[in-house]
Amino acid sequence: MSHNTSAHPGDLASYGWDETLDQSFSEHRSAGLIPARVIGVDRGSCDVITADGPMRVGTSATPADPLEAPCTGDWAAVRPGADPQLAALLPRRSAIVRSSVSRSSHGQVLAANVDTAAVVVPAVERPHPGQVERLLALAWESGAVPIVVATKVDQAEDPERLIAELALLAPGAETVATSVVTGEGIDRLSGLLTGTIVLLGRSGAGKSTLANALLGADRLTTGAVREQDGKGRHTTVRRELIPLPGGGVLIDTPACAASDCSTRTRG
Repeated sequence: MSHNTSAHPGDLASYGWDETLDQSFSEHRSAGLIPARVIGVDRGSCDVITADGPMRVGTSATPADPLEAPCTGDWAAVRPGADPQLAALLPRRSAIVRSSVSRSSHGQVLAANVDTAAVVVPAVERPHPGQVERLLALAWESGAVPIVVATKVDQAEDPERLIAELALLAPGAETVATSVVTGEGIDRLSGLLTGTIVLLGRSGAGKSTLANALLGADRLTTGAVREQDGKGRHTTVRRELIPLPGGGVLIDTPACAASDCSTRTRG
């Protein structure tokens, strides 16, 4: 799948590289490896950003534990050359994991090294307390700062009541009412989102539409919501890390039902 990464300079600091990461990379650097951040994953290869710009790198054999596979948001050590290869992953500061279909011990990492997690809830229906609380728990336990985002408030019958309900479900977290149609809340939300940002919520919640508003362009595919049950189809299939105009990077994830997600922290 193609990317527009060529439009973005290879400034690793703008992707979250900091002094702590730089110090931890010294051993890899002495081995001739270069730092990179994974911005997209395909079978057998990854798209990464390096100090020299975007690069497509090969990956080794699929690990026995899917949690050990490269994921969008990972920091990595890359062996440069004519056939660049991903040599190692740096320890993850946090990871949001979706359980496997079989409910086995293995799962799938949705996003790595997340700083801010936006729990996206559509304002066109009453919130499901259990779902909101579990998604908030994902954010808190991973070490990310959670923000509850009510979307489509221009379509809500009683937006003030909805925001009050969400605030009660999310003590300690900011709650923001937004509308992509009217622009309400978008600037405030942009100011709250920092570092590496992930959007969490079920299909039809408006994650991709919200992401496009934050990006200032229609970069992500959106889909219609079914009238009979208010659900949308899963328009996000591949997780991608995309720089935001005002700083920080955004990971748009496939729909994440609260019941099949968990958190893993490392390092």
